[in-house]
This record gives sequence, C-alpha cells and structure tokens, in this order.
Amino acid sequence: MDQMLGTYQDPHNCLKWYHTLYDRILEVALVNGFILYKKANSTKKVTPKKIREEVISGLLKTCNPDQCKTGHPSNTQDPSRLTGCHFLGKY
Repeated sequence: MDQMLGTYQDPHNCLKWYHTLYDRILEVALVNGFILYKKANSTKKVTPKKIREEVISGLLKTCNPDQCKTGHPSNTQDPSRLTGCHFLGKY
C-alpha cells in the first residue's frame, strides 16, 4: 500500500498538522477504494489514476457553485457608486 500511495501522492507541506493528516487519510482511502474496486471487478482493467478521476468527477457532480456565496453582498440600489474612478478609462 505504501508503494501505491507514493505513486500519485502530492507532497503536502502545511503549517497545520491536521491538514497533513487529512491529506494522508484521504490518500489511504483512495488507495483502499482502488484495491476493493479491483477485487470486486477483477475482469476490468482500471488504473489508480482512472479511479481518482472518477471520484473527482463524482464529487464535482454534486457541487452547485450557485449556492456558494463569497464576499459582501453588492449594493445595487446605489448606482452612483459605479461612476467613480474605479474603472479603466481612456486618457
């Protein structure tokens, strides 16, 4: 398992110890998932990279970027704020 972990693992240099621990647990879970998938489907030839791509695409299918709100809400009721010197202009 260590050999398989080293193949696709990125070096994670974090100041927080729990980030490194989370990344390690995630890598172990992906390798274990690959091993179980390979045992269950012994007739299919699949690579660890393909399994990772399928996991990523499966996680991205459930993501809805419209629900993610970042920053402060815009004040669209005051159009005078859009006429300042914040925009590029020709000199």
